[in-house]
Amino acid sequence: MLLLVFLPHNTEDEKKSFCITEQLGFALGAVGLTLRDWQGLTPEEWTAVADSYATSHEMVMHDGWERMRMLATITIQPHVKNRLTPDTLLPLPWDNDQTQTTQAAHVPPVGKDEARERLVSLMKGVKD
Repeated sequence: MLLLVFLPHNTEDEKKSFCITEQLGFALGAVGLTLRDWQGLTPEEWTAVADSYATSHEMVMHDGWERMRMLATITIQPHVKNRLTPDTLLPLPWDNDQTQTTQAAHVPPVGKDEARERLVSLMKGVKD
């Protein structure tokens, strides 16, 4: 599922299993859903919620870095001869990314059959 991307320190090479209890913890703790709301979501809806949550948090992080970079540029500019730009003073990883895509955009969509198989395997883990 798409949720694999939102776990800390996951790369595309190492996909960690994201069990149902971890998904529940993420939904209630990080996203702020109620238990009833989370239980009423389909896997596709839950994926959309988690994707939207990750995108909004990524945008907040980018905004903070952009503000700090602009402040640093304004502070340093009077003390240097050449004209500075925020991009040249502090290049950030997303500067070269023209489309501003998130990590979630690089994950191929999950089909209904595969989503059902994953849900069944997750439910088996809950019963054990």
